[in-house]
Amino acid sequence: MAVHDHTVTEAHGRRRRRGTLDECSASESDSAPRSTVQEARASAEREYILRALEEANWNVSGAARALGMERTNLHKRIRALGISREK
Repeated sequence: MAVHDHTVTEAHGRRRRRGTLDECSASESDSAPRSTVQEARASAEREYILRALEEANWNVSGAARALGMERTNLHKRIRALGISREK
């Protein structure tokens, strides 16, 4: 986000000085649930990949084709998300 005049327009249209936005964000996040957007995204991605792997009988090439991604990238995501096949 580029801020040249040190003000930010929030989603609902109010404008705030840059410093007050940071202070407000910090106080709002103190009362927010501990689940972050990154955690939610990783959880959704993990479930999506697991479903594709199960449908492909854990054939990574087949799952990658179904997901529309390269097999090597799927291997990287599997490692990064800590996905493993339960035996």
